[in-house]
Amino acid sequence: MDALRAARAFARRDGHDLDQRVLISGFSQGGPATMMVGRALQQNIDPYFRPGALAPIAGPFNLSRFEAAAADDEVARSSLYLAYFATSWHRMYGLYATPGQAFRAPYDKTVESLFDGNHEASEIAAALPTTSKELFTEEFLQKVRNPTGELRQKLKPLDTTCDWRPEVAVHLFHARGDKDVAFANSLHCQGQLTANSSDQ
Repeated sequence: MDALRAARAFARRDGHDLDQRVLISGFSQGGPATMMVGRALQQNIDPYFRPGALAPIAGPFNLSRFEAAAADDEVARSSLYLAYFATSWHRMYGLYATPGQAFRAPYDKTVESLFDGNHEASEIAAALPTTSKELFTEEFLQKVRNPTGELRQKLKPLDTTCDWRPEVAVHLFHARGDKDVAFANSLHCQGQLTANSSDQ
């Protein structure tokens, strides 16, 4: 929303107006973000902008299941994905008391510093083991596989980004052979949209 408002202000400086209808698309994490922005616009979060159409691509629409699959090394680059999730969510919600509770030695001394915004994904991947079971403690993996309490509560909104009735067209895009984000994620989204009587 901040980006849309900034774009509108920038356009108006040059005497232009943006179309009120916003065509929203996003890939991977951008898939759920597409649905959240569309829902916010439909709920009139801004008096000017309205959703025009939504096209989420290969999104992890069931984040709980995606992270559990990463904990079980069922997705490509599972350790990278789960480390990204663990470090970013820890900064927001405090997933562990010390890095050693989540990460096995010697990674407990290095993983958090890799996600500082100054390392490329290839650098981070090269510094991590290839599997989650090598990187994380079993206790932490169990926490991800079976989230409870606050973690479960925080995951729920990201498992339900498609659980509403869009008033505009929604086109889901996903390749069945996706090794990173399982095709089942888009089926999850489609199921929620269908339950709300949406046309796709």
